[in-house]
Amino acid sequence: KMISRKLESYYSKKKSSAVRYHALSPLISSCRGLLSALAWYGNPGETEAMAAFRAGMARIQKEDLQIEAREICSLKTVDASLQQIKQASFSIKKIILDSCTACAVRDGKVTVEEAELLRAIADTLDCPVPPFLE
Repeated sequence: KMISRKLESYYSKKKSSAVRYHALSPLISSCRGLLSALAWYGNPGETEAMAAFRAGMARIQKEDLQIEAREICSLKTVDASLQQIKQASFSIKKIILDSCTACAVRDGKVTVEEAELLRAIADTLDCPVPPFLE
């Protein structure tokens, strides 16, 4: 995703998309999918994944949503969620990226998979973060 985005910006003279979302409420479903996938990628067990998901969702809204099933969480889920989220204002993207970070660091450690997924999410939202180092 990151490579495609960089190449597209180089070879295409496409203008950046206009901001479509200035509030979180229309993005909750996409945030749920994104945080569910991130939680499952970084946590082997259901209890840990649910705790990570809730930590992320707590940054977005107070309503108690359930994590999506592991079977339907994939990189396609992440991509579909990001397609909608990237149309949000910068302040909304910042909140969502903060929620993703809270999800990833909930257990006190960040796996390589979580770190790389978090970097890809941040890059897609035009909020790049540097590589994580030990």
